[in-house]
Amino acid sequence: MNKNPKVSIVLPTYNRAKLIMRALYSIRDQNYNNWELIIVDDGSFDNTKHLIDEFAKTVNQNIIYIYQENRGAGSARNVSAHPGPSIS
Repeated sequence: MNKNPKVSIVLPTYNRAKLIMRALYSIRDQNYNNWELIIVDDGSFDNTKHLIDEFAKTVNQNIIYIYQENRGAGSARNVSAHPGPSIS
């Protein structure tokens, strides 16, 4: 059994440029480092994507960005298919 399994973190977002960095730094600053981040953008029209792109340059972990037309938070949470245990 793997004692250090990869954890997939699903982060739905919609026009949260003012708050997204706080969430991203919180994820980055955890002691557990074997993670990937799946960000599902539910149709943002602010600069959320730009901030995510800049953040991705600062970490070694895999950042997956998925953009969809606005369909609501429930739909955004259900978009990702991922290999690791899920925390959302």
